[in-house]
Amino acid sequence: MTTGSERIITAVAVHDGAYVDGTGFKELYELTKEAGIEAEEVYGDKAYFRKPILDLIKEDQAEAYIPVSESVYRIDESKFNYNKDSDQWYCKYGNNTVKKESKNQ
Repeated sequence: MTTGSERIITAVAVHDGAYVDGTGFKELYELTKEAGIEAEEVYGDKAYFRKPILDLIKEDQAEAYIPVSESVYRIDESKFNYNKDSDQWYCKYGNNTVKKESKNQ
């Protein structure tokens, strides 16, 4: 877990290869808070894009910087398709994405 503008690592756990990323988030988050560190920003990879984790971060009024996990959202491919050349999504009615932006620019 990282926090603050310095993006320092505030808690670490080591597990075997069978460990599912993100399942120990709450414990790491609590260790960070017990150390007196108030997280304003929380960074993680797609494995941490889970409602309980996002809710916990939001509860403390921190900002989550965790990419959306594609496995969370199932795209109905009969209604939407992606054009990799234009980097755009299209719906069956002809609408397409207009703008793509990132908070970390």
